[in-house]
Amino acid sequence: MALTLVERCSCGNVFQIYVTKRRAAILSGRGDPEEAWHVDMREEAAGEIESAKDVAKSIGAEFVDTREGQQFPCGKCGTIHDSFELFKRGG
Repeated sequence: MALTLVERCSCGNVFQIYVTKRRAAILSGRGDPEEAWHVDMREEAAGEIESAKDVAKSIGAEFVDTREGQQFPCGKCGTIHDSFELFKRGG
């Protein structure tokens, strides 16, 4: 299953943030990044990232894909968030 976390901006906007298992292994210092990359590829091929996007939409959350960059703006207020810092704090 694709690794996501749900976070809320100070303005109330909700994000569902997708973090690759490879990136999670690197950030946490746990697990083998190379092995995690293979899991990421299988998940992507199985459509799990698209499923995560569908879940985000169903709960009214903004989907953030960390493969597109570490920082992202809130779609509601423009505040810049660091997805990896949110992951570290939440993980």
